[in-house]
Amino acid sequence: MTIKSEAKAIARDMAVVVVCAAGASTPAIRRLDDKAFETLHRPMTDDRSWRRIWWILSQAGWFGSVVLVSAVLAKSGRLRSATRVFISAAVAWVAAQAIKKATGIERPWDRLDGVNKTGGTPLGTAFPSGHPAVARAVAVAVSKDAAVPLPLRAALALLAFLVPAARIGVGAHYPLDVIAGFCLGDMSGRIVRAILG
Repeated sequence: MTIKSEAKAIARDMAVVVVCAAGASTPAIRRLDDKAFETLHRPMTDDRSWRRIWWILSQAGWFGSVVLVSAVLAKSGRLRSATRVFISAAVAWVAAQAIKKATGIERPWDRLDGVNKTGGTPLGTAFPSGHPAVARAVAVAVSKDAAVPLPLRAALALLAFLVPAARIGVGAHYPLDVIAGFCLGDMSGRIVRAILG
């Protein structure tokens, strides 16, 4: 894979992040995002046990889980894969934090009533969601890596889709936040994969 071969997907991801950022900053779209959040979040958290499940799933996008995956890969002799995972996640996380500072979008529990907040209070603002960015970056970093066992690649790919839902479930993010985070992670993973091979 080269940057040139990934250019179309990277451009698509970048466009989605920009459109989501514009939408999250527009009052009319923001109200729609609020409604979408409420429509998704409330049924996801009516049962207290589901709140715990969402919190556990959201940890797959926590940077500590990246360190764990990287360590397992390195210990099993897959140092190149471990390096790609760690760098992809780091790029996604740093990019997400930079965009958070630029946008300053409040978290759902800061704006809406009745949010079932689960877990601690994360650092930073809501847009984009860093957990989906990290989870997706890790999944993309190993998606075409034959050195990584297929069950691990499949599990990481599945988690990359579950973490965005989990971040809505714990009450920390709006739908636009997690869509943008997912695309930011996809872009980060593709760029690092193309550069490091």
